[in-house]
Amino acid sequence: MKKIEDYKKSALFFEGCISFITEVSPDTDYYHHCYKLVINLGQSFGCLIDGQTLDGLQGLIINQATPHTLFSPNAKLLVSYIEIDSFRGWQLRGLLNGQAFVNMNCLLSPIQLEHAIPSNYNELPDGILGGFVKVLMESVFIMPPPDSFIVNQSVQLALQFIESNLDNSLEAEDIACAINMSSEHFRYLFVQQMSIPFAHYVKWKRIRKSIAEALSNDNTQVLSYSDFILNHLDSDRVFKKVFGMSRSALLRKSRLLI
Repeated sequence: MKKIEDYKKSALFFEGCISFITEVSPDTDYYHHCYKLVINLGQSFGCLIDGQTLDGLQGLIINQATPHTLFSPNAKLLVSYIEIDSFRGWQLRGLLNGQAFVNMNCLLSPIQLEHAIPSNYNELPDGILGGFVKVLMESVFIMPPPDSFIVNQSVQLALQFIESNLDNSLEAEDIACAINMSSEHFRYLFVQQMSIPFAHYVKWKRIRKSIAEALSNDNTQVLSYSDFILNHLDSDRVFKKVFGMSRSALLRKSRLLI
């Protein structure tokens, strides 16, 4: 394991995003890990969110800690999870400004949303389809990040340390000690800066890494690999809480664009 003082004191942010195409899940989702962007692919959808029932939606941006239920039988959706420590995540923090959600019709015209993803998306290779997703995001995330994008230097070190040691034991107490801070203050500062508890952040990063590495293997290895990697994360329970579906549904029944 690298020592935490080995890292340069400069911010290291990743364009962290996982996107996939799937059918509407009837389950209630409650996310602590990422912001969520949902776009319909030919059929509008509905959402029960923040005490409201929204119908006829083309797109929605949902805050990371907002419980919600998507509904519309047989609707296909493009779902993107945008990591809070990415540049886009910080842009979304400013865009949402504490709101539970933002209707994407407030950001883009119905025509823009309708044509954001080609109707023949099923025929496109992942690389080309991913390019359309990138263009869509660039059209949404045009605003600069808030001033608070400048993260506390100690938290910067912690983020880099976590990213490079996901396969090792990561305890808040150990990192706090390495940066000369009490564990209580480190946990408080981490939530203040990142809007997510330390343990939830580490869990999400491990899930994302396991998916990326599992997809690099052939299909016969995917399920057994995630079984092995995510066993210590109560994998099915955690996957369902994070993605609104089981591991097997995400890895085998959805089209992922990482």
